[in-house]
Amino acid sequence: MHVVTMSSLSSRVTLAALRTTSTRLHASRTTSRRTHTAVVVMSKVRARPKQPDRHRPAETASPKSPSRRVRTCPTHISRAHAHDPCAHACASDDRSADEKATSAQPTSVKLTYFNIEAAAEKVRLALVLTSTPFEDVRIQFPEWGDMKTTTKYGVLPIMEVDGKEMHQSMAQLRYAASLGDGSLLPKVCAPPLLSGRLSTSAPLSRHSQHCCSLPVCQDPMDAYKVELMVEMCNDFAAAWRPCLYISMRPHLYGYGDDFEGDLKTAKTKEMREKFIAETLPVWMKYFSDALEEHGGAFAAGPTLTIADCIWYPQLQYFTKGIADL
Repeated sequence: MHVVTMSSLSSRVTLAALRTTSTRLHASRTTSRRTHTAVVVMSKVRARPKQPDRHRPAETASPKSPSRRVRTCPTHISRAHAHDPCAHACASDDRSADEKATSAQPTSVKLTYFNIEAAAEKVRLALVLTSTPFEDVRIQFPEWGDMKTTTKYGVLPIMEVDGKEMHQSMAQLRYAASLGDGSLLPKVCAPPLLSGRLSTSAPLSRHSQHCCSLPVCQDPMDAYKVELMVEMCNDFAAAWRPCLYISMRPHLYGYGDDFEGDLKTAKTKEMREKFIAETLPVWMKYFSDALEEHGGAFAAGPTLTIADCIWYPQLQYFTKGIADL
């Protein structure tokens, strides 16, 4: 069976940036590291002592409840930044940008998986795109039997960061994407807390020059677009999964020990051909429309994000003949 692939996308989209990265990944297991702007750790706001103090922030009664007090912004933070949670963090963190960047980056990363793309490729891409050096350990399938009993959850990939194990590829991806300048993982500034409650009057704000100069603080809609494409990719993978595992783990779909030989081959062929003919074109239309909406280069906007790290190897899979019988 010959697999029909992404003809609707190939004539318009090259995804050159990811292809270059993928080539680099297979040519070299590790890459050099660059210093990037750091991720600022939000500091905890501690209550001041109750004794009288002329420098103590003023308290005003809440208009809805006279018994409730709302603490106003301390005087050492300018009024222009009073509702900016990033400004509060920066006011208590006087480290230089280089010091923050150095402390945010791991000193040792090792990723262990089989010698295939599958679940680990998106994590590898994120590590490469953030210029994070890592040891790319690829085991052979016969090795997994003995190794499986020694792992925490009995699954791969496993990522070790400064000696600490990390599991689940999506969690690993988001961690890897947060390294470097963090631009692969858009984040939204949280509204400030006043007296332990969210302030509905203070607007969400982006990082600015007075703050950390991080390119990761996005409009909520930008973050939504990325997460939308991530979930679309997850649904696409779920749609294909029965066609893949019917030949590998038929017991998951109600087949017994007699499901072997010509019977299994015929059923696998039937399911995969139906997916290619009916389901794949629907998904390719979804993805093609997303590319057009975002400018024709990347999955969820004008720059690379975690959505591209998932999307690229997922679609490339259908061009390699791996799904063929």
